[in-house]
Amino acid sequence: MEQEVATLSELIRGTHRRLGLVVDGLSPDALAFTPAPDTSSLAILVRHTIRSEGAMLGKLANRPFARVYEEDFLNTPTTSQDLLQQLDAADRLLDDWGGLITRQALDARFPRPANVVLSGAEYMIHHYGHAKEHVAHAELTLQIIRAKTAPAIGVLPQ
Repeated sequence: MEQEVATLSELIRGTHRRLGLVVDGLSPDALAFTPAPDTSSLAILVRHTIRSEGAMLGKLANRPFARVYEEDFLNTPTTSQDLLQQLDAADRLLDDWGGLITRQALDARFPRPANVVLSGAEYMIHHYGHAKEHVAHAELTLQIIRAKTAPAIGVLPQ
């Protein structure tokens, strides 16, 4: 496995671990909770992050990865166990396809939205940043869920 791929794969696995810590043991209602209109639930954040990752890995490893972007954002019912299994599968995909990513793929150019073109290495780095943003969003959403379900401790002065 190319050194850059190995390093980025380990960093990406870290995002999987953090997402797993967020969703572990939560109820389906908590996983479907959206903090405000036009925001994403924890389930959406996990699915979107790993489907985006799968699409990126598929392009770099020259392997098919079926993804319908719009379906990433459907707030379909799920369980924490299902999401944890999806995160485990994403780890396995990193292992399986990471070794297929060649130096040529890392140097190749890939068109991205908004007329952006990235090298394969930049594409992996971009995905890692994307995943970290969603991890932070998920962690904040969990804080909101806990705040909404915790008993009130006190009232701030007006």
